[in-house]
Amino acid sequence: MVELRLLGPVELSVWGRTAAVGPPQRRTVLAALAVDSGRPVTGDVLIRRVWGVDPPAGARRALHAHVARLRRLCEQTEDSGQSPLRLVRRSGGYLLEARPEQVDIHQFRQRVGRSRASGRTDEARAALLREALGLWQGEPLAGLSGQWVEQVREAWRRQHVDAAVAWATMESRVSDPVAMVGPLTDLVDQYPLVEPLTETLMRALHAAGRSAEALVNRPASGRDSIP
Repeated sequence: MVELRLLGPVELSVWGRTAAVGPPQRRTVLAALAVDSGRPVTGDVLIRRVWGVDPPAGARRALHAHVARLRRLCEQTEDSGQSPLRLVRRSGGYLLEARPEQVDIHQFRQRVGRSRASGRTDEARAALLREALGLWQGEPLAGLSGQWVEQVREAWRRQHVDAAVAWATMESRVSDPVAMVGPLTDLVDQYPLVEPLTETLMRALHAAGRSAEALVNRPASGRDSIP
């Protein structure tokens, strides 16, 4: 299967093999297209996302070069046997043709959205949220920099926290607390100031007979924001 990964290093995977995308700037162009896959993105918007509001004189020429290389990279997915990626010119800009399930951030949002649908059991909600959280492979857009990257990264982190809190709530209703301790500990290590996660970890530790550890992890009052 052809997959674009943004929830960690920016990567293109074809049947489990990672294709070389290129230098950070080209990976930023790919990310800037992938977040709007299925919709055209104008050249001006891409330049602003990659180079900021004060781009260098050669930014448009560099963008064309990166797009040409990415188009050839997408052509390599034609032999995958699955829906290939295509990068085409549309409406004064560029459109990355990819199904939502081929881009991990869109997969994540789909699963989170499905978990909120009415009529689902707590078990089904927890399973969908668990799958959504499993798509994260570290810091999103890892290794990239710039104002747009930082803004996107912060927005996605908040979505990650919201999904993690929802998962912890659902999972605590249906799961063995012993099985929750490991995943919750990992989440609390990432977001130590998100109090709902820490409180759920404390309850899981108590239920698992590890009350001394629960006291160590007790949150301070009012610590409820992302660092």
